Amino acid sequence: MDTAVDSIVVANRFGVIQYFNRAAERLFGYAENEAVGHTIAILMGPTDRGRHREFIDRYLATGEKRIIGIGRRVEGERKDGTSVPISLAVSEFETPDGPCFAGIMRDMSADLETQELRERLAHTERLSAMAETTAAIAHEVNQPLTATAIYAQTARNIVRSSGELQLDKLTDMLDKVVEQSLRAGTVMERVQRLVRGEDGNYETADINALMLDVVGLARLHARSHNIAVELQPDQTLPLVQCDPVQIQQVVLNLIRNAVDAMVEFGSEQGNEIGVSTQTEDHGRVRIDVTDCGPGLETDIAESLFTPFHTSKARGFGVGLAICQTIVLNHNGRLHYHNNIDGNGQARGATFSVTLPVDRRSKFDDQD
Repeated sequence: MDTAVDSIVVANRFGVIQYFNRAAERLFGYAENEAVGHTIAILMGPTDRGRHREFIDRYLATGEKRIIGIGRRVEGERKDGTSVPISLAVSEFETPDGPCFAGIMRDMSADLETQELRERLAHTERLSAMAETTAAIAHEVNQPLTATAIYAQTARNIVRSSGELQLDKLTDMLDKVVEQSLRAGTVMERVQRLVRGEDGNYETADINALMLDVVGLARLHARSHNIAVELQPDQTLPLVQCDPVQIQQVVLNLIRNAVDAMVEFGSEQGNEIGVSTQTEDHGRVRIDVTDCGPGLETDIAESLFTPFHTSKARGFGVGLAICQTIVLNHNGRLHYHNNIDGNGQARGATFSVTLPVDRRSKFDDQD
């Protein structure tokens, strides 16, 4: 018992310590000759110290086992008065002088510290998830809210600038305000479902029709920077199983990123963003967003899809991370390349979204 890793203390039926092994000496700070002959109360915390005789007497009188053979966690006290959490298991055995009790004890301090660390980490992860969700919703809902504001301002200008009420134009603008307001709510719901790991609302969709709506919406933002957004659809494109709102959000994000890159770089290489669709082999379709910006530098490209990494002074750094998550949930791929001219210089970048026509299909390693 002296070589045992766990502390072992043997007490008689009166609670007087008969044996105290070396591990117990290390745990409690008493030498064996200091502990033997004293009651086990010297090893107990304040809560249990005055009741140890009651525990023993009750067991001897009733035979009811409340700790013997069961074990529990208790608070011990060292010689220097400091407390220590202990896992205690008690066994009973008979001697010529009557029953004795052997307590096997293990210091739980390290385990409790580990548990507290896990709880802190879990709390940090929850806060991180909350921050990511909040940033994602703010990032995505900003687009339809911006469109709502533009349509509302246009409606106000129609009312102010014309002597006669142009009901047709005004009605059209208000319809778009309502449409984009509802879209904001839909986007919020989809982002929350995405962060929770739930499936989207998948349906069979016409990608060209989705892109037509996206390009129309993107032009509101691009036009204010004198940038054109042009759609080149493949008219032979098959229908695709997807969540239409999520796919539109992906492409809208890519277009807005392209606009931001071109605004920052200037219009020396052109002022047009191209959105094209085309059919690929193996039952897939591809959506390309091509800009005339500076292209992607290597150090930026390495962390492009990492949440909260951004090269924008006021960016969240969640847009592309969300886009990649959405595309992966569709069993698709989001990839990019710089457009290189004849002199080996980057002339903008192209982001491509490749989706399987049947979302149950997956890319092979060779693809």
